[in-house]
Amino acid sequence: MDIKNLQYLMGHSDAGVTLNVYTHASYAHAAEQMAKISQIRQSSDSKKEEDSAAEKAANMVVVS
Repeated sequence: MDIKNLQYLMGHSDAGVTLNVYTHASYAHAAEQMAKISQIRQSSDSKKEEDSAAEKAANMVVVS
């Protein structure tokens, strides 16, 4: 359920109240989320490197 619907159903005037009441942070969950972010960044960096290499190859002029 998204936070705005939960806010409405609980009768909270602000989504911040709902988040403070119904969410809890933990080291294990934070570490899991950081690992996901790291994977996304590595994947993005690899894609950029591949795109750059392909662009350089496309821009090469063959002189005969």
